[in-house]
Amino acid sequence: MSKKNYLFKRVLNFQFVNVNKYVSLAALLFFVIAVNCKKESDSNSEDDFFLPDLTKIWANKADKANVFDFYNFQSNVNISAFEGDEHLLGSFHFTGSFSNHQIQFTYDGGSSKSGKSYSGTINESSNVITLTSADFGNLILEKQP
Repeated sequence: MSKKNYLFKRVLNFQFVNVNKYVSLAALLFFVIAVNCKKESDSNSEDDFFLPDLTKIWANKADKANVFDFYNFQSNVNISAFEGDEHLLGSFHFTGSFSNHQIQFTYDGGSSKSGKSYSGTINESSNVITLTSADFGNLILEKQP
């Protein structure tokens, strides 16, 4: 084998080995980025694009006689205002809004709950709403079948 052919093969082999190293490095980098960017299924981040489903009746997990219904909201959107009523020893009207997983509402005037609010999150399946209120504490609502 001539020296020229030997050098030519050596250069090709060197380039091929280096290309393989770069391809392997790129694949490894892609894998690391993909794993670290994995979306958590229930992250409830404000940046998530999420379409809440507030249809049906919702019951207080701690007291199934305490039910909530939401209405006058836009369907198939990630941001909307709504109205609703809480039913427990009377009816208490509220207004609020949701934005992706985030939800908040405030009771209207004319009742003992007037001006008091809840805020919280809607889970990924739109079947549990976890709420917190400075006046009432924690509340978990479950969608009824």
